[in-house]
Amino acid sequence: MLINEKYEGGHVFYRWVVAFATDAENLVVDREHNRLYVMLHHSNFAHVDKIIRELFKKLNKTQSVMPGSDLTLYYQLVSEKKPE
Repeated sequence: MLINEKYEGGHVFYRWVVAFATDAENLVVDREHNRLYVMLHHSNFAHVDKIIRELFKKLNKTQSVMPGSDLTLYYQLVSEKKPE
């Protein structure tokens, strides 16, 4: 695989994640835990879901707060149970 093909694949993947993650129905506010869940549906490919899980794990470790709120952003796939 050429470097350009890897870049293009990553770019397409990024656009796919952003398109699904920014849909309003995929945002869930949990006031009890002060979290804003960014819910992403599974892809059609297990290897893509694995990449998404790893990305989400790293993003969740940052404990990023939604600007203008006290809500910590928490990313996960829709079918996965919310952590307590």
